[in-house]
Amino acid sequence: MSTIRKQARQAPGGRAGTARRTHQVRKDGAYPTGPSPQTLEELRAAYQAHLAQLARERDEARREARRAKAEAAVARADLASLTARVDALLTAAAAHLPPQT
Repeated sequence: MSTIRKQARQAPGGRAGTARRTHQVRKDGAYPTGPSPQTLEELRAAYQAHLAQLARERDEARREARRAKAEAAVARADLASLTARVDALLTAAAAHLPPQT
């Protein structure tokens, strides 16, 4: 007997290709109706609160990223200014050196 057939025989439900029951029948014979409306409202409120928290965290992260970008631009400008000053000082110092022979 092939492995697939063995697995099918051992599978719950007895045969391959048969759908398993995904619903449960209560002892009184009725099918469950799902969560109560109150539970759904509580879940919806928790979901909305979680979304609002994620939005606040996203907005804060964006503000921090903009702040860091602005600070990086200032740092680049400061570095360019210092580089220019060092070049000017080196040029002035080179003017005072004796000529090389």
